[in-house]
Amino acid sequence: MSCLARSPLVRGARDAGAPRARELGCRRAPRSPARWSRVPAGASASPDNETASSVDGDDRRLRAVPGSFAVGETVKSGEGTTLVIREVLGKGSFGTTYACERPDVGDEVALKVLTLREMRDWKALQLFEREANTLKGLSHPAIPAYVDYFEVDSERDVKFCLVQKIAPGKSLQSLVDGGWRPTETEIVNVAEQLLEVLSYLSSLRPPVLHRDVKPGNVLLDRATGSLSLVDFGATAEAAMTAAVAEEGVGPLGSTVVGTFGYAAPEQMMGGATAVSDLYSAGATLLFLLSGRAPSTMPSARLRVDFRGIVTIEDPRLEAVVTRLLEPTPEDRYANARDALAALKSTPKKTAQETARAREVAPSPPAAPGAVADALDAFGVPPLVSGVASRPSRRIRKPSGTRVVVERFGSTKLVVAIPPAGVTGESASVGGFAVAWNAFVAFWTASALASGGGLLMAAFSIPFWLAGKEVASQAFAQIFEATRLELDAATSAYALAVTATGMRSSEKKGDLLDVRGAAIRADSVTNGRPDYALRLEIGAEPVTFGRGLQEVELEYVAGEINEFLDASRGLAAAAE
Repeated sequence: MSCLARSPLVRGARDAGAPRARELGCRRAPRSPARWSRVPAGASASPDNETASSVDGDDRRLRAVPGSFAVGETVKSGEGTTLVIREVLGKGSFGTTYACERPDVGDEVALKVLTLREMRDWKALQLFEREANTLKGLSHPAIPAYVDYFEVDSERDVKFCLVQKIAPGKSLQSLVDGGWRPTETEIVNVAEQLLEVLSYLSSLRPPVLHRDVKPGNVLLDRATGSLSLVDFGATAEAAMTAAVAEEGVGPLGSTVVGTFGYAAPEQMMGGATAVSDLYSAGATLLFLLSGRAPSTMPSARLRVDFRGIVTIEDPRLEAVVTRLLEPTPEDRYANARDALAALKSTPKKTAQETARAREVAPSPPAAPGAVADALDAFGVPPLVSGVASRPSRRIRKPSGTRVVVERFGSTKLVVAIPPAGVTGESASVGGFAVAWNAFVAFWTASALASGGGLLMAAFSIPFWLAGKEVASQAFAQIFEATRLELDAATSAYALAVTATGMRSSEKKGDLLDVRGAAIRADSVTNGRPDYALRLEIGAEPVTFGRGLQEVELEYVAGEINEFLDASRGLAAAAE
């Protein structure tokens, strides 16, 4: 052991709250031999110019930075196995990772090295040993297996070494940066494997949170399609911080670990939960779908608004990604297994859908005016009978309509109906309302003037109420605007009806309460029925869309009902 390794500083680092190396079965490797090389003429033979000698007679110079291993150098592990350094895989805050060959075993491993000279503080060593301890307790095909942990002493340094099986493939980040554009089938494959390994981690007791799931820490072997999750350093940091807090030793470090844009909102506030990794998984999948980091996309109330930026054809994939990215932990899946089940499920009809299919038989797209023609053919007064049409299939968007229907993937539908303004129909209804109310006012004034008193005037109250209804209808046809949002991913709906810019009514609730949209006769003016949309929400239906033409009503109702049918299929599959 070197003088440096025997110093109180090194011994103090191992006693500062981190697990002892011996708890990991740590062994001390033989001291590394001194490395010499030919030094160019005129160059100083100082230690800072130290390089490695050529290998097997090769005149190639092997670079060696003080404190690190050189490519081609051999290292004896604690268990006596020879490791040959082949290349540098990466360098991070807490060590350098090398790809190594083990000639004695005939395989390749990853060697992560933390040197005493490169440590910024003693916390780095504590975290390094914590990571080794975490990996030693894990056993999953998608997590590179723990192999060994040992130390290498030299005259000038101490190297702490963690050996793992090497993970095949490249990181998702490097693949996308290199031009890879995965198909949705490939992304579903990544999602399934990632959720499987997160399900394994959450099944452990106590559960293990990775805390830094991101494209750079997920490796994919495109030849085999297998996935690996690497770098449990964030897990180690959180565990060590919690241990220090429980023991009350030293100042409490921050538990905010993770990568901005991929870490869940509660994790960035220092309160990671069992479903925080699910958010990171959703953000990683969104990166594959878009090629952009989630932090570069618009957001509202901490929710990433990727609709309109990314088009996802697979409705199950879109629904799963949307729910994984819910900013509130309670709104995500309860665990990774539930998310995996939703992703693998196949749509099936519910009993509610079957009943609805019997009620409304499939038919070709309705022709404009079909609702009124059908009612007239049977001679049924629509307002009295309450007969309504419920189009179940989409029709072509009518030309000239101002109604906006937008679909964001297959999980969100937005319907915006602007005010109709003054039209021939609304002008007719408005004119009738003015004439009616003027006549009722004249009659009421005459009754009071003739000495009939309040009793006679009271007979006009029903006529005033009828006049108010007609006036309200005219006002709605001219000024009413409606916005309806149906979101299958969050199973929510929102309906806002405004007039002249003022909110007159708003309803929000569970999408499961919305049974469908029907076209009904809202009133009769001069013997002609005035149709509107009726959204069937529980026991409190809402009427909107006054002033629209019949073909527009059929278009909007068909879009709503078709979306609801599809969303029920997704919900049934998820269950």
